[in-house]
Amino acid sequence: MGIQLFNAGVKALIEDDRGRILIGRKNPAEEHPIAGEWHLIGGFIDAGEQVAECIEREVMEETGYAVRVGKAFHMAVFKRPKNQPAHFDKEPILFVFCLCRLAGGSPLPADDVSELRWVSPRNAMRLMPREIEKNAVRKYLRVMR
Repeated sequence: MGIQLFNAGVKALIEDDRGRILIGRKNPAEEHPIAGEWHLIGGFIDAGEQVAECIEREVMEETGYAVRVGKAFHMAVFKRPKNQPAHFDKEPILFVFCLCRLAGGSPLPADDVSELRWVSPRNAMRLMPREIEKNAVRKYLRVMR
């Protein structure tokens, strides 16, 4: 049995005072496996970076918002589709999902995010196609609220 390699990533479940969460739509023009899809904000952890640092960086880069990172409430492995373009990594991604609150900034989607939207958790689950993120929102509704 060989060693399983993983990439490590984070996802931020950013909530506001009205119980809504922030989702982003990956730019449909990007050559990216989730182009055009709604998703929780996040990305890959850089070498030597802590989870909270990564979330703060990714959220600022993709949204223009500063956040306070709270508890990690979910972890899950995303297995990449086999039909993914050859130049993308094939290893699964271990995601850590953290609850976050806004700490400042103003909405300024990055080039790879075409739209930001505050939605109810139930609407987020309808808009986001990936089960890994839907499962995280379900757990948030069960455990964190």
